[in-house]
Amino acid sequence: MAKPYSDGSSHSVLFSESNCAVKNESIFISLFSGDYGYGANYKIKYTIISDADQILPLAFLGIGLNDNQKVLVNNVPTSIIPVTENASAFSFLVKKDNYYVIKYSENETHPVELSELIYFKAKLKKGENTIYIEYSGDLESNTYGFLKKHTVRYSLYPSKFWKSFGPIKVTLDLEGKFEINDTNLKNTTIKGNTATWEIKDIDEDEMEITITENVPFFARILLFIEPIGLAFLTLLLLGYFHFKAMKKRRIEAPLKYNFYVPIGIIAVPVLFYVFYFLSYALIDLSLGQESSKHGYVFLYVVTYPLLLLLYGLLMWQLDVSLKKKCLNQS
Repeated sequence: MAKPYSDGSSHSVLFSESNCAVKNESIFISLFSGDYGYGANYKIKYTIISDADQILPLAFLGIGLNDNQKVLVNNVPTSIIPVTENASAFSFLVKKDNYYVIKYSENETHPVELSELIYFKAKLKKGENTIYIEYSGDLESNTYGFLKKHTVRYSLYPSKFWKSFGPIKVTLDLEGKFEINDTNLKNTTIKGNTATWEIKDIDEDEMEITITENVPFFARILLFIEPIGLAFLTLLLLGYFHFKAMKKRRIEAPLKYNFYVPIGIIAVPVLFYVFYFLSYALIDLSLGQESSKHGYVFLYVVTYPLLLLLYGLLMWQLDVSLKKKCLNQS
């Protein structure tokens, strides 16, 4: 069985000094369709107050980052320094056995692949500075179920290593194509195609925003009912017509064999499952997508004998009642 999800980008800033404060941070996120799914372009701007002229080492950590990376310090382009396997040249890296960890403090580390790092040195002046970073990364995707979910993640936890950290403004461009399915951020504001948040108190280690493509109104109704609900509606409708056929036969020939009883008992449960499975394709069609992934469908198949027994007993009992009623009236 294939894994129904793929790892995406998880970003964070490394900082080990205590004489700088972040006045504010703004994160602008736009989405794009790549060769292997959706990705996000991040444009991040920090306003940093430095107590002195200094060179500050900074690094971003991300899984699946591409080559679209840009860093500007006080509007001056700054080179990204390749991180090599010579860990001793980088004070924030520690090699343990066959892997590396990124070191936030003496007691806090995180496993890392060297290719996941964007490392640069920011030349700061005393007073207010701006650091602008732009890069792209893959979104974590979960293709299980009807709605394919894509998650934007950003690590907030390293901010505690700054002297102080001001509000973070997050802006996500939904482009008229996406909608927010879930997020751990508070007070979501959506105007037009743009969702915004302002984070003042960092009480989560990681920001998570899960998005899906826009869902048409008819598809929303089908998703609310679900395949099993659609199948039971079909069962009620077929059961009604089955009962009407049984009743008509009994009225016309009360003492003759009612062949509609066994025909319906066999056919209706079969049609229930046929429609159940077809409803998956119907919902996918309403969403304008190819067949989606679903598990444990076989569990419904093995319930067929139970449905056959219950439905058969019900219809047989109804037929007996119809026969008695018709004989009493004749």
